[in-house]
Amino acid sequence: MPYIPRSPMLMSCAHCGREFSATNLNRRYCCNSCNVLASYARNGRPGEQAAKLVEAKKQLAAAAAAKTSAKKLAEARKQVAAAIAARRLERGAGR
Repeated sequence: MPYIPRSPMLMSCAHCGREFSATNLNRRYCCNSCNVLASYARNGRPGEQAAKLVEAKKQLAAAAAAKTSAKKLAEARKQVAAAIAARRLERGAGR
């Protein structure tokens, strides 16, 4: 079967709306930059999601560290309270 070239059709770009001629009916964008920009609009920029994940991990680690510090602080407060109570008992017993 001989090759029959398809005649170009006028199509509208899915990103910018500009009209362009395409011989392939599957083509959606007028140029590569519109294809890339539409991809960014759908999925976000390539490093953006990774940066958000790293930031979330940092916040989680900071929250865990603050929680651990609060636990240690609570333990220290309990120990101080126990020591004060023991001193009061000793003073009361000595009177």
